[in-house]
Amino acid sequence: MSTALDRRAEAAAAAVRAAVAHLEPVPGERPARPRRRWPVLVAAVALVAAAIGGAVLVERDDGDDVVAGPSGALPRLVVGDLPEGLRPTGASELPALGSSLSTFRLYGRGSEDDPFADGDLGILVYRDLGSLTVLGVPSQVRVRGVDGSSTDDRSYGRSLSWQEPGVGSVLLRSRTLTQMQLIEFAEALRRDGEDLVVDQAPGGYGPIADLRGAPGVTALALAPGDRGPTVNYGSADHARSLFVTVVVDHPGALEAFRWLGGTSTERTTVRGRGGWFLPTPDDEAVLPMNALAWREGPGVLVDVSGFGLTEAEVRAAAESLRPATDAEWDELLATDGVVSWDEDMPTLAEGTGWRYARDGDEGVCFEVLDPMGSVGNCYSDPPRLSEGAEQTEDGWWFHGRVSDEVVRVSLQQERGAPRVVDTVPLEGGGRAWAALLPEGGGTTITALDAGGAEVDRTALDAGAGESARPATTTTTSP
Repeated sequence: MSTALDRRAEAAAAAVRAAVAHLEPVPGERPARPRRRWPVLVAAVALVAAAIGGAVLVERDDGDDVVAGPSGALPRLVVGDLPEGLRPTGASELPALGSSLSTFRLYGRGSEDDPFADGDLGILVYRDLGSLTVLGVPSQVRVRGVDGSSTDDRSYGRSLSWQEPGVGSVLLRSRTLTQMQLIEFAEALRRDGEDLVVDQAPGGYGPIADLRGAPGVTALALAPGDRGPTVNYGSADHARSLFVTVVVDHPGALEAFRWLGGTSTERTTVRGRGGWFLPTPDDEAVLPMNALAWREGPGVLVDVSGFGLTEAEVRAAAESLRPATDAEWDELLATDGVVSWDEDMPTLAEGTGWRYARDGDEGVCFEVLDPMGSVGNCYSDPPRLSEGAEQTEDGWWFHGRVSDEVVRVSLQQERGAPRVVDTVPLEGGGRAWAALLPEGGGTTITALDAGGAEVDRTALDAGAGESARPATTTTTSP
């Protein structure tokens, strides 16, 4: 598999799009059994959890008109005192390729010291990231002519989300406005091309931030204009990770970090400078994340985020930051994180870079190794020729389980020659297959016996909103 680290941010964007595409159930339907997703591109998974109900850092860069520091260069900061068990897993230079065009606007009513003392309102407009909802049990509402969802959380306030045709997923959040006020504000938004703009904020509210970029805990947050270095550290079992990101500071960026952390955000000092600390949320649905953000110098914003790490570990790492040498940074850029299969999940069938395994619930899981972890889904229902497609750094992994008579599987897309792969035996009977294709899209999948005769056929439109167990039409030859 490719290990080009400058593509990892792009892969993170793809991972976010794939991860959030299924988050909002169809109104009136009982949610299906949750699909397991491993820590492939931990930043991307954390982004999803944070954007839905946690703390994030966003920033805007419309070009090089903002100068960072006296020399105009952003420092490449690395950790001098790593938490136990962590090792470098890579670094990259932003901006991220293939990023989603998104906007974030924040309004407040208060003093200069606390701009949200008497009121707050945030509007996030996501492009092509699927349908988003928020933590908690959503209630269905009607907004701007479409079905939306609304929730109320003690830490993050009231939220309203919907899918705006021709724009993307929209999320409003406030700890002070009522649900009806949020709906009224949403109805007053004006369509401007592929964006929704605010002509008039609620009475007494003033603009705090107008930033470009999908919110995220690190600058792998996929903003197309993001500029700066980021370095990652992780444990061998992927349970603990640390991200250090340096980005260009913009008006309102640090205030956005503070606001998006909810009521748990604490004012703090980092490296002798004022900043904000975001502790692990009480809600178990959110990843265990502790984060710090502060202005390191003029035009320089730094974020240190730890997943599965204690506050003390994250603070110690932040205090130990130092500039990397050119040779050290080049080595980090070339670092390929070493990953391995989860030993608690016995392998049932295995190919190059992929496997089917047994999970703790006696389900069957498909898993793909990636330079920054693994990604996959688990199933409890019977085998099928096509069980989905997982998007990774290198493309789309199509996969399925078949009967013993199926020796090969052919995949045909609208453009390109057929791809034929061999099946491998599954422990306990049957066979499994997986194939990596550069792109998703409509794909015809045909099961073949030893003589090349068709045994089964199905179709999958990978990336059309269902990355696993899609609704397909299957025919079986006599």
